[in-house]
Amino acid sequence: MSTITVRSGKGDKDRTTLLPQQLKPQLQEQVSLVDKLHRRDLEDGFGEVYLPYALARRESRIIKHVKCHTFRHSFATRLLQQGSDIRTIQKLLGHSDVATTEIYTHVLGRGARACPALSGMGVISPVDC
Repeated sequence: MSTITVRSGKGDKDRTTLLPQQLKPQLQEQVSLVDKLHRRDLEDGFGEVYLPYALARRESRIIKHVKCHTFRHSFATRLLQQGSDIRTIQKLLGHSDVATTEIYTHVLGRGARACPALSGMGVISPVDC
């Protein structure tokens, strides 16, 4: 099973979520590239910077106002559509109460579609299905 741990997320909680298998090679390549660049920066006397959130957002030229909740909602909805167990989704989203997770079920008006390959948690990333 491939997972990603997000440290200090919403509510300052650590959360575990799925790492899509098809993204692993690109992610490994990106980590290797960034590591090389960071080592070079350190050798040149650089490598640390503080960029306030508001400035980072302005400099990135993000126009559409999308919040993390939009992605969390889409992720949970797709897992439910694929037939994933709501308790597993509750764990992945870091909800302490399943009632919070059940809010996502209101968008489902049709039967769930099962995905062929499952991870060790009984679900796979929507990207892989």
